[in-house]
Amino acid sequence: MLPHPGVYALNHLLGAEAWARAKLKPYAGQCVEFRASPLPALRLEILDSGLLADAAQDAASNLVVTIAWGALPALVQGEDA
Repeated sequence: MLPHPGVYALNHLLGAEAWARAKLKPYAGQCVEFRASPLPALRLEILDSGLLADAAQDAASNLVVTIAWGALPALVQGEDA
């Protein structure tokens, strides 16, 4: 099964930011879930490298990040928005 497209996007951003990967490394093996209704939830596992992968179906979320629907356009536009 192919990874969720969000995994590619987040890993692309993380790939350019060594400091961010370093901050995630201590949490390797844990699961983070992103929710932005009405989109389906995106559950990701933090890898030893500090990158992300799709979490197992039965993985419990260690952290849930809820993103308000109105914030999504600003996230897509970048930090200047």
